[in-house]
Amino acid sequence: METFAERFDVASGARTKFEPEQILLQDPANWIAGAHLEVWETTGGSELPETELYLHGIVVTNNVVPTEVRFAGGPPIAGGSVPGCVAILPAGIPYSGVGRGPARTTVFGLRTEVLAAAVRTRGARRVELKPAYGIVDTFIGEAIGVLAADVRDGCPMGSLYGDSIIAAIAAHLIRHYSADPRVDQVNLKSDNVRRERIRQHILDQLGSSLTLQDMAAALGLDLYSFSRWFKESFGVSPHQYVLEARIDRARRLLNTTALSLVDVALDCGFSSQSHLTSVFKRFMGTTPAAFRMLGGGHSD
Repeated sequence: METFAERFDVASGARTKFEPEQILLQDPANWIAGAHLEVWETTGGSELPETELYLHGIVVTNNVVPTEVRFAGGPPIAGGSVPGCVAILPAGIPYSGVGRGPARTTVFGLRTEVLAAAVRTRGARRVELKPAYGIVDTFIGEAIGVLAADVRDGCPMGSLYGDSIIAAIAAHLIRHYSADPRVDQVNLKSDNVRRERIRQHILDQLGSSLTLQDMAAALGLDLYSFSRWFKESFGVSPHQYVLEARIDRARRLLNTTALSLVDVALDCGFSSQSHLTSVFKRFMGTTPAAFRMLGGGHSD
């Protein structure tokens, strides 16, 4: 299994892949555009020569392992003293490191353009993150843990779920770890015109791979502002609303048509029959096939 993570060796000028001993978890292909997540494990110490990353890296250490990092040849920064320590490793900033024991880490990579597009910043053309190491950031740790749990379960919540969490992570990174933490506060009233516009947009695109970017663009908002507005307007997050709409359509199709479960799944925007079954059971407490039989609809 090959890692997504690449590095630029400052001394040699070579571009190479990282080589963890084991990759215990890896996001599926085309998981979320511009983001990657893996869990790495090493059984012994390690040493990393001066390196630059091509993506912004966020690393959460899941166990206690004494480590040391230097950014741009600066003084050493100690970390790994408690589980859940977080490292913010901005793209393009050189760093080197030493680990002194077995380690299990969750590695999250985010493209620079995704971070810039997720949140609207005042007068800034690009987002410059400041490096951090050995910190305890509860929000970052929990958010990346939630993403990892969804990947481990086979991503039953869909890409909208990940998009929403990544938008929140982006806003948090900018507010707490950027050179300019100012974020535009977009305040939209929850008027009926906007509500109906986005509701109809969701229904029209329900059978396709609807993305948070698509919905935000329909109202001319960045991802974070759109997610906040949607939650205030509808009382649930975008991914929850879309899942409920897909389940509602699936219920109607199961009880009023003879479509196969595969066709029902695809018509409602699920990636497969098993994806439909997983989400349907979570919402309805039963499988689509059992629901169809109990509902008196057409048999499959």
